[in-house]
Amino acid sequence: MAQKAMPEVIKTKGVIIFTDSMSGVSAKVNGHIVVYAATKAALAHIIKIMALNLADKGVRVNGIAPGVTDTDILAGVAPEILDHAKATIPLQKIGKPEDIANAALFLASDDSAFITGQIISVCGGQSIG
Repeated sequence: MAQKAMPEVIKTKGVIIFTDSMSGVSAKVNGHIVVYAATKAALAHIIKIMALNLADKGVRVNGIAPGVTDTDILAGVAPEILDHAKATIPLQKIGKPEDIANAALFLASDDSAFITGQIISVCGGQSIG
């Protein structure tokens, strides 16, 4: 599917935004889930390669690495586990879907016209240390 869309993306000098994961950015986050972390790290590298290959065509390629975010996947998580997760986040809170959406809007906008090949960690500071 992506290959069929690429000519249009190039023609319009579009923007490609991938959703990666903090597991692809930091070995501290889910580093014990080796296969998942390795595939997300591979995606981070693919983002950089695509950015290099498409820059001369005016296409920007970036990624977003969400941290712990309040989505349906957290619905069944015990409160003490969520409290522990919050304690590992410098901002001491769980992200909201809007936090991720706002990063995507920024990367899709002209406000980020000089940004390509980057992965923005939207994680409350988890990527710091």
